Amino acid sequence: MNEVIKRKLFDLEIDPPGKTWDKIVAALNDEVTAEFPSHLRDLEINPSSKVWNSVAAALDSGVGLNFPNKLYNLEVKPPVDSWQKISIALDEEKALPGIPAKRKIPYIKYAVAASLLALVGFGIKWLTAERTGTEVAI
Repeated sequence: MNEVIKRKLFDLEIDPPGKTWDKIVAALNDEVTAEFPSHLRDLEINPSSKVWNSVAAALDSGVGLNFPNKLYNLEVKPPVDSWQKISIALDEEKALPGIPAKRKIPYIKYAVAASLLALVGFGIKWLTAERTGTEVAI
């Protein structure tokens, strides 16, 4: 599809007729106030006695209460190979050379270069300036 047409279609905005908006609002209101969502919200189903008794027995025995403590106190030793790889990586990190002081930004060099450029600029301006005196060139 041509890019110009694509942009025109993308930016196209048309207001629907007034009666259409009324129908859209009515349809949305019907969905919000529909009977089905309120029916789901108010739905209450009692479990069978067998299921409820097993849930109550599990809660009374405290079977589920020990699970968080087991996870909190859980310790798993990693394989030996993993620790060796970690220690090798840490040793390599220590062996990396640091950045030498010579690589820092040389502010003095920039200041000297700027002053030399200023001197050259003032010299060129002084040499090319028009002289208004009465001196005669020989």
